Amino acid sequence: MVSLAGSGNVKSEDDLVGFEIVAPGRYHVLILEVDDSFEKAENSIVVTMQILAGTVDGQVGKSHKEYVSVSEGAVKRPIKLALVTGLIQPSQLGRELDVDFQNAVGRQLVVDIEPHSYENNAGETKEVSRVSFVGFHRIGSEEAKGVPLDEQAIAALGGGAPPAQQQVPAQQQVPAQQQVQQPPAQQAPPSAAPVQQAPQADPPADEWAGVI
Repeated sequence: MVSLAGSGNVKSEDDLVGFEIVAPGRYHVLILEVDDSFEKAENSIVVTMQILAGTVDGQVGKSHKEYVSVSEGAVKRPIKLALVTGLIQPSQLGRELDVDFQNAVGRQLVVDIEPHSYENNAGETKEVSRVSFVGFHRIGSEEAKGVPLDEQAIAALGGGAPPAQQQVPAQQQVPAQQQVQQPPAQQAPPSAAPVQQAPQADPPADEWAGVI
C-alpha cells in the first residue's frame, strides 16, 4: 500500500493533463473554459485559452491557462477581460460590477504573452508564461493591430465580427424603418475628422505588486 501525498488535489481526469508553455508573443485565442469556483486558486478565475494564430511559429493549437485574480488590487485585469470579450460595456465602468465569466466561453480575443518565473513549494524556480497585466485586447482594436488572426475562426462567429462587437440581441434591435432620423442640423459635417482614441498604454511593472 502506497500513500500518495496530495492526491486529494486531483479531483478529476482533467487535473491529470499537463499544461503547455506558450512562447512569449502576441496571439489570437479562443476561450475554451472558465473555472470560477476558486477551488484551483483563491480569489482567481482560471481561463483556458487555445492558440489560434499569433506572432510566434509553432504555437497554434497549444492551450494556455491564465489565472486572473479578482481581488481589489488586481481589479483592472478582470475588468479588461470582461470588456474585450463583451461581457460588460464601457458605459458600465465606474460602478460596482457582477460579471458572469462563464459567458466568455467561446469568445475570441488577442492576448500578450510574456515570460514569468516563480518559486514552487519545494523552492525550485519554474519558468512559465502568462498574459501581461492588462494584455487582453479586442479583435479589430488598435491594441490588437498587427497580430495575425485565424480568419476562419472569426468568420465562424457570424459575419466575421468578434462576439464583443455583437452586443445587442436581435429581439432588442430597432428595425431600420423605426429608427428616428437625426435632423441635418444635428449631424456632424462630412468633413469633420473622427476622434481617434489613443491605445491604452501597458501598465508599469509594479501593477503586479500584491497580485502574485
